Amino acid sequence: MSPQAAPSLLPSAAGVSPPVSKRNRSAQPWGKWLIFATSLFLVTWLLALALAAYSSNPAHIFKLMRIGAPLLDPVVKDRAEWIAVGLSIVIGVTLAKYRPKAPQRLEGKIGRFALNRRQSILLCGLVPAIVRLALLPVFRVPQPLIADEFGYLLIADTFASGRLTNPPHPLWKFFEAIYVLHHPTYTSIYPVAPAVLLAIPQAFGASPWLGVWFGASLMCALICWMLQGWMPPKWALLGGLIAALRFSIAGPWMNNFWGGSTAAIGGALMLGALPRIMKGRRARDSALFGLGLMILAQSRPYECLLFSVPLLTWLGVWLLRERGFGWNANLRRVALPLGAAFLLLVAGSAYYNLRVTGHPFLMPYSLHQKVYGTPPGFYWQHPVMDAPAADWPKDVADVFRWQMDAHRERSWRILRERLLSFWRFYFQPLLTVPLFFLAFLWRDRRLLLLTLTALLVLAGNCLYPFYFPHYTAPMCGLLVLLIVEGMRRLRAVKLGAAPLGIWIVRSCIPITVLSGLATIAGGLMEPWFVTAADTPRSAVYKQLDTGKHVVFVRYGPRHSFHDGVVFNDADIDKSRIVWARDLGPENDGELMQYYRDREFWIYDPDVSRDALAPMGGTPYISAVTGATGRRDDIREGISPGALVVLFGGNFARQLRGATASPIWGAVAVRLEGVSAEYGDEFAPGAGVAAGSPDQKALSAFNNISVRFGGQPARILSISNLDGQESITLQAPFRMPLGQVPVELRVGAQVSVKKVAVLPATPGIFQMRMSDSNLRGLVLHADGTLVDLENPAHRGEVLRMFATGLGPLAWRASGPGGPPAFFGPAQPLIVGVADHGASLVSAKYSVVMPGVTEIDFAIPSDTPPGPDVHLLLAVVVDGEPVYSNKSFLPVE
Repeated sequence: MSPQAAPSLLPSAAGVSPPVSKRNRSAQPWGKWLIFATSLFLVTWLLALALAAYSSNPAHIFKLMRIGAPLLDPVVKDRAEWIAVGLSIVIGVTLAKYRPKAPQRLEGKIGRFALNRRQSILLCGLVPAIVRLALLPVFRVPQPLIADEFGYLLIADTFASGRLTNPPHPLWKFFEAIYVLHHPTYTSIYPVAPAVLLAIPQAFGASPWLGVWFGASLMCALICWMLQGWMPPKWALLGGLIAALRFSIAGPWMNNFWGGSTAAIGGALMLGALPRIMKGRRARDSALFGLGLMILAQSRPYECLLFSVPLLTWLGVWLLRERGFGWNANLRRVALPLGAAFLLLVAGSAYYNLRVTGHPFLMPYSLHQKVYGTPPGFYWQHPVMDAPAADWPKDVADVFRWQMDAHRERSWRILRERLLSFWRFYFQPLLTVPLFFLAFLWRDRRLLLLTLTALLVLAGNCLYPFYFPHYTAPMCGLLVLLIVEGMRRLRAVKLGAAPLGIWIVRSCIPITVLSGLATIAGGLMEPWFVTAADTPRSAVYKQLDTGKHVVFVRYGPRHSFHDGVVFNDADIDKSRIVWARDLGPENDGELMQYYRDREFWIYDPDVSRDALAPMGGTPYISAVTGATGRRDDIREGISPGALVVLFGGNFARQLRGATASPIWGAVAVRLEGVSAEYGDEFAPGAGVAAGSPDQKALSAFNNISVRFGGQPARILSISNLDGQESITLQAPFRMPLGQVPVELRVGAQVSVKKVAVLPATPGIFQMRMSDSNLRGLVLHADGTLVDLENPAHRGEVLRMFATGLGPLAWRASGPGGPPAFFGPAQPLIVGVADHGASLVSAKYSVVMPGVTEIDFAIPSDTPPGPDVHLLLAVVVDGEPVYSNKSFLPVE
C-alpha cells in the first residue's frame, strides 16, 4: 500500500479550499432551508412522541431497556466498531477495482454543497439544534444533579441578576454547599465563561438549559468553520457533522450543566483563526483568536495554558519570519488585537477576583482550597490538610476525604482508566483507525506541532487526580481535525494501482454515522442515562408549585455527596424555595424566625424523592419502601404481604435504638440499621441494635397503628437509629394493586401518604459482615450464618430469606414431608454469579411473618470470592421482576 499525493494540511494555495464564486455566495436558498428545518423537526418530533407514548406503559420500558442497554454499553460498542473496521477493510479490498459512477456523483453533489461555506456551517449547527429540540418528549429538559452543575447555575443566576457576585447571607451556615464560597462573598468557585451562556436566556426568564443547547450547537458549527481553514470544504463539512453526531444531541455537553461545549468553542475559535491570520492578516481573525483565548481561559484555565502556548509560539515565530506585509501591518492587524484581548482577559479576571475574593490575584478556586482544602491540586503539590473549616457538614467533609484519597492514589490502573475514558469519548475504534494514517505526514512540521499540542494537553491533564471528558474539551476541534485529516490520507492509499482507501473511507463514513445514531437510539430507549429530568429537587418543586417555602434537608448517615440537594439561588431571600440544612431543633428555630412569612418543610432525599413532610411536631410519613432496600428495577413500590419500612418522624423521638427485629426470633441476627437504600440491615448476634441504651418493648408504642387502604398492618419493629425514625411492618395481603393510601395514626394524630402497590417486589435480606460490607443473609444447612469466616461452598445447598414475592399458594412438599405448605404462587429464579442456580424449595415461614425461606444450590462452576453476585427474580406475566443486588462469599 502507498499513499497517493494529497494536498498539504495547512493553509496554502493547495490546502485552503478554492474561492467561492459570487454566484454561489449570492442569495441563500432560505425557502429550502425552511422546508428542510421544518421537515427534520416534524419527523423527529413525531418519532419522539410515538416513543414517549409507547414507553408510558411500564411493561414496554423493560422491552426498550433490553434493546437500549447494549447500544449504550461501551464494551459492546467497542467490539461492534472493531468488527465494523474489519468489514470496511473487506469492502475496500473487494471493491478496490470497481469504479461505479453513483458514489462519485453523490460525492460531487456533497462537494458542490460544501463550496458554500456558510451553508455548511449552518447545517452543522442547525441539525443538532433542531433534532435535540424535537426529542424533548423523550429527552426532557435536564435538571441539575451534581455540585458542579449547581455551581455554574449559581454564577449564571448572579450574572442574570446584574451582579458579579453576591453578599454573604447572615445565616450562611444553613446554606453551606459543596464548591460554594460564602465569605467574603457568596458565589461558586468555577470559571465564568460556561455560566455566561446559561445567564443569557435566564436574564429573559427562560430556562438556562437553552444556553447549553445553543452552546453545543454553536460548537458544532464552529468546528466546521475551523476545519474550513485547514482543509477542503467537503472534508470540513464531514468533520462538523461528526462533531454534531458525537458530541451533541445525546452527549453530556448538551444534556447537563457541567460545561464542555464552551471550552470547545474557545479552542475552535483559536484553531480556526490561526490559518486565516497566516493567510490574510485580517484584524477580524486576530480578534477571533483573542476571543477564543479569553473564552478558553475562563472555561478551563489550566488546559488553556497547555493548548495556547504552542499555538502562540507558532504564531509568534511566523510573525517574525513573514514580513511580506511589513512590520506595521503585522503590528496593527495581528499583534495589537491579540495584545488587547490579552490585556482585557487579565484586567477582567483581576477585577472579578477582586470583587469575589477581595484580591485581584486570588481566584475563587484557590480561596476554596484554603478554606475547605479542595480541590487538592496537582500531584506534586502538598494538599491543604489544615483548612480552618473544622465544623464542616458531613457531605463537605466526605468530599475532602474522597479527593484526598484520589490525590494519594497513583497507579498505572488509574492512568489506563482515564486514557480509556478519553479514547471512548472522542474516538472509539472507527475514529481511531484514521489516526494511524497521519504517519504518512510525518515530515509535515505543522501537523507534528498540532499532534504534540494534543499530546501536551492530554499529558498535562494526567497530572491531577480526576478526569472527565470536558476537561480536554479545548482540543475537541483539534481532535476532529486529526481524525478527518487521517481519513483524507487513508482515502489516498492504493493497493497497487487500485484505490483501496477510497472504498474503506466510503464504507467507514456511513458506519460511523450508524454508530452515532445507534448511541442516540440507545439513549432514547433509556433516557435517564442521557438527561436527568427527574431529580429529588424537581420532585419537591412539583409538590410546592406555589407559595414561598423553606425546605429543611435532612441527609441520612450514609448520604452520598454526589446527590446533594442544598443549593440555592443567587438571592436566597427572594427565592420561592429556600433549601436549608437541618441543623437540629435547637438551631432550626433561628432560620424559621428569620423567614416568618414562609411555610416550613422537612425533606429526607435519601429515603425517597417524595419524602417531603410539613415541619412541626405532628407525626409524618416520609416514604414507605421495601424492607430489603432498593431493587434493581425502575418501578418503586411495595407488594401485598411483604415486609416494608415506613420512614417518617415525630412518632418515636424518645426511642434510641430499636424495639425488636422482624426475624430476631428465628435467626441469630439483630437489627443494626435501617436505610432506604438497604432497608433493614442486620448483623450477627441477638436482641435489639447493638449499643442501644434504650431497649423498650414494642408494647410501649401501642398508640401507634398503620393501615393500608383501611386494612391494618402488623407492626414488627419501631426504631430510631441515627435520628431516622422508622417502622418495620408487614403489609396486608389483600391490598389492591395501584396507588393505596397509607395511614399512620399516633394517638389522635393521623398522617397519610400514598404508595404504589405492585404484583411483586422481591428482595433479599442483607447482613453486615466482619469487613463492614453488606451481603445476603444466608444460612448453611446446619443453621449457621454464611459469612467471610464461614463461606459457602460450590454444590452446597443454602437457605436465604426474601420478601415481596407476591401471592401465596398451596404447594406439595417432597416425599416424607408435610402434605402441603404455602409458597410463592409465581415462578422464582435464583441467580448466582450471573448464572442460574438450582431452586430446591421456597416456602412461606410460619415463624417469621412476611418472609419466604428459599433453599438453593450453589452451582459447581461458581468462581470463588468474597462478593459473588446473588440475585432473585419473580416471573410476573412472563417478565422477570428482579430483587435488590446482593452478594455471597463462596470458597
